[in-house]
Amino acid sequence: SSSSSSSSSEASQIARADLAPIAHSFDGVFASANAGALVGMNASPVPGGWWNGTIVNSSAVDGAGDAPRFELQAITDDARRALTDVVLGALKSACASYAPERGFEAEAAQELLAAVAETSTREWLEKMTAATAEEGGIAGEVDVADAETEDGAMVTRAGDLAAELIQFREVESPGSKTALYVNLLSHVAALSKEEPDPAAEPAETPSTARRATTPKVRDGEMAEAAIELASVAKARADDAASRSMAAITVSVLEDVTLRISEAVTSAYLSRVRESASAPAVQRSELARGVDRREKKRSAELARKTAALAAASASRVVRYALALTPRLKATRALEKFRNEVKLQAWVDRNYTDVVAMYEDWHDLVGVDANGNIVRRRISICRHSELDRVKGLRLIVSVFLELADVIVPVSRAFLSRAQQFTSWLLVTLIGRSLGLVYRGIKESMGGGGNNADNKPRFA
Repeated sequence: SSSSSSSSSEASQIARADLAPIAHSFDGVFASANAGALVGMNASPVPGGWWNGTIVNSSAVDGAGDAPRFELQAITDDARRALTDVVLGALKSACASYAPERGFEAEAAQELLAAVAETSTREWLEKMTAATAEEGGIAGEVDVADAETEDGAMVTRAGDLAAELIQFREVESPGSKTALYVNLLSHVAALSKEEPDPAAEPAETPSTARRATTPKVRDGEMAEAAIELASVAKARADDAASRSMAAITVSVLEDVTLRISEAVTSAYLSRVRESASAPAVQRSELARGVDRREKKRSAELARKTAALAAASASRVVRYALALTPRLKATRALEKFRNEVKLQAWVDRNYTDVVAMYEDWHDLVGVDANGNIVRRRISICRHSELDRVKGLRLIVSVFLELADVIVPVSRAFLSRAQQFTSWLLVTLIGRSLGLVYRGIKESMGGGGNNADNKPRFA
């Protein structure tokens, strides 16, 4: 359409500043994700804390910023990098064959994210098992012997958590996180079916990179979202003015990758907690009159129970290897997860409502060193305000009242301060000065009595 072409020309005119050029192709965006390609965009690093021994900024008040935000922070850096790489690879394979039926994009996106999480969980567990075996850890019959020890519950839980990233009630709200994810998958799938365009390859020099144009995109919604982000950022003259369509795609792709990794990690931590409760070995008391067959059956049951307990204990050792050392204790792990849940509750019921009014999304990504960072992108989210319910509705009403009451209260306090100053300085101060001067004159300090004789002799 004409509007899309004009918007595309507008997006091509936006300066890219120091943002490194990214190939706007299927392989280009996936190669740039999790590789630090967005180093030119402002990002807030997610700080560490007590769970990994990181020293928190001394300027923080009462440990502010010390609470964990993601369960991904519970695992080691190597385990997190391995997990995100597995998720990104599974997501790339899934997007290459992603072809949703028109009108059922949300359902297809939900199934895709669940499948990616389940596949990534299996591959990640296999990698951890192989790494443990190479380092001389517990492996062999007890770890991978048969299907009875296969952790299907963890895989299923990870898929269910990843599917929750797509909320059907948010699909019809332009600018929502769900709509952003659905548009991303459709856009990346469209890129996978396009022939690579040599003109869209990144230039070698920054000057030619700034003149590079954005290639034509078949998925209009994702393009319009990126153009709107860039246009709003340009109007506000903020750091996001350098974001191209490829940069928007990579930033949202990194967010999806880390959100799926978060779902896998959550299922992993639940499995570690459940594996800590190994089944006890039960031996039933045998009566003297029981025959040999019954004794043999009881002995076989006791042997299987003992083997199950040993397998469960070995899985605890294998799984816990990915945890940071300070979270090996059950109390520390439960404290960590409770703090993450509390922070998620605050973000969902307060921070996200504020973001709706201020028209931005909080995306998660990684920097050049592989550390977790947070980025903000500007996008209109006004349509989501009509769908808030419960506590979020109360918070939205409170914010609207605050927008009205706070300026009026500030003006009232300013007027009250001015009146108090006038009352103390002008009225009371001058009155006291006149009284003091009259008393001083009456006590013979000068005035109309020129001969300095007492008035009352």
